[in-house]
Amino acid sequence: MLVALVMPAAALATYVPPLSLPSAYTIGEIVGSGGMGVVYEATRRATPTPLVVKVLRSEFATDAPVRARFAAEVRALRRLNHPNIARHVDSGDDFLVMERVAGSPLGSVISAAAPFSLARVLAIGDQLLHALAHAHARGVIHADVKSDNLLVDTSTGSDHVVLIDFGVARIVDDVIAVKDPMMSGTPEYMAPEVIRGEPPTVAADLYAVGVILYELLTGTTPFGGGTADAILVRHLEEDAVPPSLRFPGCAITPALERIVMRALSKEPDHRFMSAGTFAVALRDAARGIREVEEMATAEVPRTAFSTEAPTRDWSTDEVPEAIRPHQFSRGTRPARSERTQRARAIIGEAIIRGDVCGISAGYLELARILVNERRLAAAVTELEEGIDVLTTSTPTGREPALPLWPMLLTLAAVLDGLGDRRRACAVGRLAREDAARVGSSLGVSRAATLLARLDPPRPVISARAARPCSRA
Repeated sequence: MLVALVMPAAALATYVPPLSLPSAYTIGEIVGSGGMGVVYEATRRATPTPLVVKVLRSEFATDAPVRARFAAEVRALRRLNHPNIARHVDSGDDFLVMERVAGSPLGSVISAAAPFSLARVLAIGDQLLHALAHAHARGVIHADVKSDNLLVDTSTGSDHVVLIDFGVARIVDDVIAVKDPMMSGTPEYMAPEVIRGEPPTVAADLYAVGVILYELLTGTTPFGGGTADAILVRHLEEDAVPPSLRFPGCAITPALERIVMRALSKEPDHRFMSAGTFAVALRDAARGIREVEEMATAEVPRTAFSTEAPTRDWSTDEVPEAIRPHQFSRGTRPARSERTQRARAIIGEAIIRGDVCGISAGYLELARILVNERRLAAAVTELEEGIDVLTTSTPTGREPALPLWPMLLTLAAVLDGLGDRRRACAVGRLAREDAARVGSSLGVSRAATLLARLDPPRPVISARAARPCSRA
């Protein structure tokens, strides 16, 4: 599919291209629409190169703030020339001609194929960061980096990523100030400081990259789900569940996880200094990926919850006051009842077939759905039931039918989300023992990381001091 901006077909406006569009261009069908403009396919008589032209909607023809923002987009694109950014071809007061980029929105690709391999995650992240490094060096802040604003072309056998839609971009040194009292962006990808009303910066773009990397690794954004207001509050107040705990059986390297969690830091100063340093960190994390991926022993269900959330403008008066206590984010997009029913049906079919891997994957998927619905107690019940189903009676006791550490780690993380740290520690220790039993160094490492986070080592003040649970 070839798109520039994506909206439902019913929302596409009928629009007559402006008279100021040079006669050298031939306008074709509508290929997309955004809040300010409509995008048409186009050709230039002098060349067969496919193009698109974005023009302002007729209702905004005399809207000064919208026209100013459109002009800022044109100025931003004129500054940029990079293989991973849609190329500016021509422009005027009310039209913008760009190259027509082949590919599909990354959000759609995530829905169909996530979680991605680590190599693919790093390749996509590297291209996005190089595009942003180019833009930032020229004073352009994208301000709406999200998976649906990335087009991915796989026709050459590998992913080629192009960043599109600079419609809400900010130009750092622009002498023409765009007075805009609205907060703009897409809830799932907005940095906390932007939600608080601060202008978008390099750090805000890099925060959105962290969200996209998380989405590529897990199939879900870290703070999505529910209303826009609820999402904004979670960005402000909740910690993202580390990707390896959302998918315990997926081989996410500790180095890559640290990079993603750093990019998602609440404070801009705690993130990477620039897109360039971020890209260097990703390249360093690429070492040893193949070996780590081969260590993964659990099948990961290929189910994604990537959203197609639209960019929004809010008055700063609409931003909700963050009043909830610090806690883990429960996941992306509220699951629907039919999802839980489907997951239970899959588990039932796997039990009938005697497919222990399918049973394990089914319970993990059901737990993830329940967590995303914020039904943590129900998730605990289902995980405990799954562990019981997969533990068979033998003459010497009860033995697991397959490695259980992925389910145990997930259970420990959910228990921690419920505030039951004592039980979380106990289950975490069981996960570590199970991983050691089956010889999974990945599982042992994941369990050690979880236990260290649940109860980090403390100085021993007296002989009566309790041992931290991570060393029990």
